[in-house]
Parts: sequence; C-alpha cells; structure tokens
Amino acid sequence: MQQPIRIIEKVDLGAGFSVNVKELTLAEIRAWLLEGERDKQGSNDTQAVIYANVLFNSDMNIYDMFRMSDLTQEMAENLTHSQAVKIAEVCKRLNAPFFVMLAIREKETAIAQTLESASK
Repeated sequence: MQQPIRIIEKVDLGAGFSVNVKELTLAEIRAWLLEGERDKQGSNDTQAVIYANVLFNSDMNIYDMFRMSDLTQEMAENLTHSQAVKIAEVCKRLNAPFFVMLAIREKETAIAQTLESASK
C-alpha cells in the first residue's frame, strides 16, 4: 500500500526540543471516530483525561495529541502549558476536518440523549 501524502509540521518548543504534528488521513479519521470513547484511548486514567481537557480548555486532550504527532507520554510529562497549547494549535489547524466531524457527532449524540430522556 502506498504511504499517504500528508502535511507534517515541526513545532519548535525551544531548547532544541520539537514535535512533529501530522495531518491525519481520511482512513485514520474514520477509524478513530468508529473506535468511540475517545477520552479513554491510550489510558484508563480518567483523571488524567479530565485534567488534560481542562488544561487545554477545549475539545482536545493529550491522547489526541499522541495520535496526531510523535509526542510520547514521557515527552508530554515535561511539557509546559504553553508548549502543550502550541502543539494543540497545530494539531487543530492540520486536522480541522476531524474536529468538525467530532463536533457534529457530539451534537448528534446530545440530541439523541435529549430525545431519549424526553420519551421516558
């Protein structure tokens, strides 16, 4: 199978430290959305996921960054908030279609839950 042609952007975090952020392919996005329960990917540590979501104050968590870059758990442990935000911004820019699809999916889920509650 041919390697995907994608954009990869190097994010310079200072002191010779950088992270490569990649554009996800349509197949990768589709597979990820089909997996469901994004917040549990890569870890069973729910508190860490909650912390990451609050840290970024967004719809992105640290496990999203792992999937969209070459960032590792060990590297992430040493990130400052400003460095994490810098990586997240590039992840969101390169993978904007993923976040649009995710927002649509989350709205659909909320509507379905509201309808289910109303029918009880």
